[in-house]
Amino acid sequence: MSRSLPTYLLGPGLLAVSATFVAFACGGSDTPEDPTPLCYQSHPLPDGGMVRNIRAEEWVDLVVRGYHRNGESSQNCIGDSVAWRATDDACDVHEPDDEPPPGAVALTEESVIVGRSDTVARKPVWVVTHHFEDGDGFGPVALTVRDENGVSVRAIGTLRMPLARARLRLRESGGQEFIVADGERCPPEDEDGDEEEDPPQNVEDGEQTDEEEPTCIRYARILPVVGDQLMTPEVRNHDGTRCLGPNQVWLARETTVPLENGWERTFRLAASMEFRGGSIIVHEQVTAEDQDPRDPGRPARLFRTTDSDRVVMMRRGGMRSSALPLFERVVRAHGSTQLPIAESDRDQEQSGSGR
Repeated sequence: MSRSLPTYLLGPGLLAVSATFVAFACGGSDTPEDPTPLCYQSHPLPDGGMVRNIRAEEWVDLVVRGYHRNGESSQNCIGDSVAWRATDDACDVHEPDDEPPPGAVALTEESVIVGRSDTVARKPVWVVTHHFEDGDGFGPVALTVRDENGVSVRAIGTLRMPLARARLRLRESGGQEFIVADGERCPPEDEDGDEEEDPPQNVEDGEQTDEEEPTCIRYARILPVVGDQLMTPEVRNHDGTRCLGPNQVWLARETTVPLENGWERTFRLAASMEFRGGSIIVHEQVTAEDQDPRDPGRPARLFRTTDSDRVVMMRRGGMRSSALPLFERVVRAHGSTQLPIAESDRDQEQSGSGR
């Protein structure tokens, strides 16, 4: 799905990172000292030099304040409240107006998710202190660094994300570091699944049907490392005049819309991210399939597959996207080749007969 991108899309992102996010060193020292850590926990190496893995409860004790086993906490290690800030209602995508705030939950070993980086001494760590009604987790997230004496918190923020198959990675692009977190949320299992249903009209008794499993949604949150903060900027369009939504990239989702002829069209998104030149390149593909709901035993018919790349760049005060997310544009157009304005995006469509 990867394609070459116009250089004018990559250049500004790299320049913006240099201008906005790279720290300046003032003074004559060529080797400035490391800044004082936000929080610190002593873990000296034993005489034998063997490194012991940090236990989950020790991560919790480092990242949150006032930790007690199976207790609750609403403060991070520096004493700031772990408070949820919803996306601006003026954004195209934002949380439901009636969504209640997350509730604090007991802290256990399952509350901790330790991520990866290219350096074993640097790890992103997320402690889930709260839960939303939809099952998403929320809590402080930290960039930690370990040395021979202990482990320190170098940057901290908050993260909301689905908990299933959750993972964190420290990534770098053009000198800018990001924590990229992704997870998935699946539909609840059907409690009435044991009840027998009448087979579709085109299926004989005893014949097996190929029913699709419920689709799980998956998305990523992108948190730029800026000084000692993990930022959660909202994403705006290329010139900053329109808020598109939170610092979120959908990786897998689907929706179904009715058609005038009584059929249904299902749109499915599959996306991936590439980090290059201080920017994040999002490769998106949306597949549209048609099916007659009155004849569910018949396989769906491919209508169209659409591919697109867009670039998410760092700008002063937030993040910018070179185009609107492909999924919203394709669904809005009901899969038509006449997509809404893509803001300098390059799209490639292929009809169902070609794939």
